[in-house]
Amino acid sequence: MEAMDLTLSGAARAPALASSPNLFRAKEPFHVQVIPPDAHANASPAYVTHLLSLSTSYGTPTLLAVADDSTLTLIDKTSGVVAESCRAFKDARITQAKPLSCSSGAAGEFVASVSNGTVACWDTRTGLTKPVWTLQGTSKAPYLCVEPSPNDANTVVVGTEQYGHGDSDIDIWDIRSKAAPRSKYNEVHSDDVTVLQYHPDAAHHAGILLSGSTDGLVSAIDTTIAEEEDAVISVGNTGNSVARAGWIYSTSSSSSAAASSSSSPAGAMDTHMDGVDEQADLIQVETEARRRTLGKVWAVGDMQTLALFDADKFEPIFATTDVRSSSSLRPPWSTDYVIDASTALGSFPNPSLDETLTLFVGRSEGAFAAISIPTIASTSNTCSWRLRAVFPEQGDGTFYGHSDIIRSVEWDAATNTLYTGGEDGNLCFWNFDSAHQVASTGSIALNSISAPAGLTSSPGSSRSGGSRNATPSRSQRYTPYK
Repeated sequence: MEAMDLTLSGAARAPALASSPNLFRAKEPFHVQVIPPDAHANASPAYVTHLLSLSTSYGTPTLLAVADDSTLTLIDKTSGVVAESCRAFKDARITQAKPLSCSSGAAGEFVASVSNGTVACWDTRTGLTKPVWTLQGTSKAPYLCVEPSPNDANTVVVGTEQYGHGDSDIDIWDIRSKAAPRSKYNEVHSDDVTVLQYHPDAAHHAGILLSGSTDGLVSAIDTTIAEEEDAVISVGNTGNSVARAGWIYSTSSSSSAAASSSSSPAGAMDTHMDGVDEQADLIQVETEARRRTLGKVWAVGDMQTLALFDADKFEPIFATTDVRSSSSLRPPWSTDYVIDASTALGSFPNPSLDETLTLFVGRSEGAFAAISIPTIASTSNTCSWRLRAVFPEQGDGTFYGHSDIIRSVEWDAATNTLYTGGEDGNLCFWNFDSAHQVASTGSIALNSISAPAGLTSSPGSSRSGGSRNATPSRSQRYTPYK
């Protein structure tokens, strides 16, 4: 057996990093918004930890920026104007936020997990000052992640920080019943639950939930089953504390799942079975079909590693790999940390015809890049990783951009715009249309989006954000994901 090339972190060395033939080189963002918008010039920058799109809120597409001090800022995507900004909690921190997309009329609603052990929901149509509902976890342990059900508007799942003697819970709430969670799993993980994500194919894999934890495990759970021992479908070990994770699932996988379900032994059952037994067997067949052909799962660790699994049995597709070990000479690029990953970037520059995962990776000084990772199983880890796009740091031939670690990214395919939030308190708008790229070399594009009324000359305006970009000392900075 060929010896594995390991890095100092103990993870495998990544393949060579090649440049895409038409590598996209961004110039600078066409708009920069300081978060919070009313911050004083000498104030320490807020960390923009989460970004999410809220469709047609206030009648127009909006972007919600969540800061580490629980400041919520709602921004009109089309004009860049701040619609509203307020601090949600003074004594608690929003640990994650996601849009509610299932319920009818939920265009402006989002749900958040909170460090005080609550899960809360806001409706931007009624304002950000107060949640429309709040649920208190029975353990009182901080909630670290949240996931609304794509099938049921009344179901929300949240994961806790470790508490007590190694306990950590996955609570499944029916928001109509505030007394206690409808059900919970407390043995899936033995440490902080950091990731929860339902399967993207809600039609064929309803109720299948991905979870990840700082115990290094990622699990697929059938949340339609209350008994924990039967609910866990499979478990994978990344060997590193899991910071982020998600599904990789293509339309071909969906077709396979449908074929598997239709060719199941349901039609071969004994026709003499009574109705009760036949119904029970049909349910069993449907359950087994939902739990098969799940696709793949990726997981990013706190040590900047990437793991990839087949989700049915969590067999590794390639060994846990140190993302920082892949670098490029032309153009020069080396990675310090992983920001996030996505599989829904078909319109992003340099799309791949093969099934790939896109990693957003960054440098400590503020530059970042998008890298394509092949996800097809291979006997050797020799497939090249490819640079899709590179984005400069502030001061690298630009007046605007990031000057510190980037904590969040959000891609809007409808407008070809990438939004990024960082530890410098900046929210940057990057557009891939040629008109914006030409304009962004000067100040025209930056001035073309006005600041909200009353903030034109404030520290929140796009022309005056530089005073808050001083980089904190290394001892004061957060490591990514924390």
